[in-house]
Amino acid sequence: MTVEKFVTALGITVSVYCINHGSLALAIQWPESGRTCTIWVDPVANYYGNTVDYSSVPAADVLLITHAHGDHLDKALAEEAIRGGALCLGSEEVAATLREASALPHHAPVKVAEGITVTAVPAYNQSPGHLKFHPQSRKDNGYVIDIEGYRIYVAGDTEDIPEMENLKGSIDLAFLPVNQPYTMTIPQAVHAARMIAPKALIPYHLTDTDLTLLEDSLKAALPEADLRIVPEFR
Repeated sequence: MTVEKFVTALGITVSVYCINHGSLALAIQWPESGRTCTIWVDPVANYYGNTVDYSSVPAADVLLITHAHGDHLDKALAEEAIRGGALCLGSEEVAATLREASALPHHAPVKVAEGITVTAVPAYNQSPGHLKFHPQSRKDNGYVIDIEGYRIYVAGDTEDIPEMENLKGSIDLAFLPVNQPYTMTIPQAVHAARMIAPKALIPYHLTDTDLTLLEDSLKAALPEADLRIVPEFR
């Protein structure tokens, strides 16, 4: 499991556990005090035979679940984390599927820990023939996680939707999915990256995406960005 590290302007360390496909964890540690908070996003222990031992990931304080598809919601794993004391937030569909989860509507910031707020944002398909996978009407979530001014965007399963323009220039680290027909093509991911203009970018939800072409395309689009390609996100 790859762990990518970022340090905010305030010296807060954000360790990104790149787990699999659409699953990641953010282990956040403040300097001096050593205070920590860990956020799991779409935790799944077994993705098509790829089993992950979550005991190697710091225990969750917060769960964020984008939608209820099986590659994003592992009920048994989520329920175990909730029993351990984790706060669980998700889309309306997730809250209907997982009793312990609370629905987080779009554009309504919620404080989940001292210094950390989470805002749900839209995630959906818009290409003809692909609307059935993630319809806009279902109100799936992406998330903007604000850590004392350091802003992380986890897009969820979405295409390059116009709402991404609202994030332009405000995102320090973005996670964008790249695997049509379910999420984005490489050109769509390039368009999304240009709309958002994050300082750092990690593509995820990759499946059989051509990683060399993806890397070359994103580097050409955002030459100044800190681009990291992580094979675990296939």
